[in-house]
Amino acid sequence: MSNENQSTENGTADVTQQLRETASQVRDGVKHLGGQARDAAAQGYEQVRQQAGEVYEQGRQKASEVYEQGRQKASEAYEQGRQKAGEYYDQGKQKAEEYEQSLEEYVKEKPIQSLLIAAGVGLVLGVLWKRS
Repeated sequence: MSNENQSTENGTADVTQQLRETASQVRDGVKHLGGQARDAAAQGYEQVRQQAGEVYEQGRQKASEVYEQGRQKASEAYEQGRQKAGEYYDQGKQKAEEYEQSLEEYVKEKPIQSLLIAAGVGLVLGVLWKRS
């Protein structure tokens, strides 16, 4: 029986050794897979970070373009308004000069009538002024 016991003990030792080797291999495999998963996660994180940076840069560029377009349109509208105001000023000045010339011509053509009209207007204004 001693041979049988020894054979059983050797068989048990062999199985135990095989189980330890298998467990070691499984542990090494799990470590390897864990390392691969960590590397894949880091790579995925880096890709997401780069894509987020690209999206941010595209958004920043688009906002800059929209701002520049708005600034240009505002500048154009300001310039058009300034030109129109200048045109209206010139037209008003021209009309005032025309009225001045026609008044001067009227006074030259009818001096006595112009003097009487001016005196009447002055009298009316003086009366109104005294009342207030």
